[in-house]
Amino acid sequence: MSKRLPTKPQLRDLSPRWVQREDGVFLHLEDDLGMAQTAVQIPQNLTPILILCDGTRTIQSINGGLLLQGISIGEQRIYNLIEQLDDALLLENGKYSAAKQKAIQKYRSSRSRPMSFAGTIYPASISDLNLFITEGKSQFERSGKADKHQGNIQGLLSPHIDFARGFATYAQLWKECEGHLDDIEQVVI
Repeated sequence: MSKRLPTKPQLRDLSPRWVQREDGVFLHLEDDLGMAQTAVQIPQNLTPILILCDGTRTIQSINGGLLLQGISIGEQRIYNLIEQLDDALLLENGKYSAAKQKAIQKYRSSRSRPMSFAGTIYPASISDLNLFITEGKSQFERSGKADKHQGNIQGLLSPHIDFARGFATYAQLWKECEGHLDDIEQVVI
């Protein structure tokens, strides 16, 4: 036990999922923010450790809590698991804290930010993205509601919806506002 780990490890809010492998059932944990390059798959028999990683217990008290439940894992195995969780940025008060601050600093100091889902949910290249948007908008007719108002559009409230489900909403909104968007200088998302 030589590595510096949080004294009282606290598991981050995660979206765990059970996976069946040839060698058993595992709980798959990964960094939902995508900062870590690794995930952790925890054998089902070790998952009681996770409940005790709430930021109030040391490795010794986690071991004691497990012993009270009749589970004998040992401090070294607990330490090894905590180390894996920390390396995968899954502990709120471990390496994740520094990685989060670094990511926030990088984000705030960037003049512009890359699109998060380019190349996965929508095309990454500008020409392909323009074609994608044009084809999407072509599925809808304008209602003319935007033409009923005098003056220039000062703002546009576009709801944040899962793109796969909300594509039609986005396409209709942007189709409706065609012709009013040429002078946009800034987009805030």
